[in-house]
Parts: sequence; C-alpha cells; structure tokens
Amino acid sequence: MKSATTAPYATPILAMVINMLTLDKVNAGYGAAQVLFDLSLHINAGECVSLMGRNGMGKTTTVRAIMGELPLQSGQIQRFGITNAAMESFEVARQGIGLVPEGRQIFPNLSVSENLRTFYQPSLSIHGMNGHLRV
Repeated sequence: MKSATTAPYATPILAMVINMLTLDKVNAGYGAAQVLFDLSLHINAGECVSLMGRNGMGKTTTVRAIMGELPLQSGQIQRFGITNAAMESFEVARQGIGLVPEGRQIFPNLSVSENLRTFYQPSLSIHGMNGHLRV
C-alpha cells in the first residue's frame, strides 16, 4: 500500500519536469476596459484544464493573452519556460497553441478533430509525431 508520501512517484516523469503554462498576476484588456485582474494559474504537462464561464467573463481574452495576441498591462506569461515577451506569434503557433473560436468551422464537412488536425504540423511542433493525439 502506498502512503501519501509516495504519491509524487505516481506522477508521470514528463509532468514533473515540464511547466507548460504559467500566468502570474496577469492584467489585460482592450484600451481602457480591463478584463483580466491579477489572473494567475499554473499548468503542468499531462494536466487537462478547461476554461469555462458565461459570455463576457474573459475566456477569449485569457486565451488571446496566452497566445500573445493581446498585450499585457502587467504580469507575466510563460509557455514551456519562455516568457511571452520573448516570442513572436508564429513561434507561439509552433508550440501548438492556437484558438479556434466556437461556431467558426474552417471546413464545415469535417469533424472538430479533422478541422484541428488540418493545420497541425508535427515538424514544427515540440509535441512530435503524436501531437495530433492531443487535439
């Protein structure tokens, strides 16, 4: 029987090593309208996270800030240990980070998975050949 002190050994090694995403006291918005107020979160490799809320609660703003499409008023975002300020938008896309807004199917006859895989390029991604399985 494992005790609580042995629990870290049950965690996949990759999840213990890779800090996939960290937001530290992020403030962002559009012009004078601040939308995010000191938002902080931390996601490790292997974790599955969902961002949910009613309309106008800041979900899209959060994702746009993570992608580097929206300048931060203050705070810091790191993806795979690299800060937002150090990356161009094409570099963010190469990491496999993207936004597909609801209701905007690129190819309406394809499934959600097929639409997302259409633009996935393993040669440009840190996820390697199995990255499409994360879609």
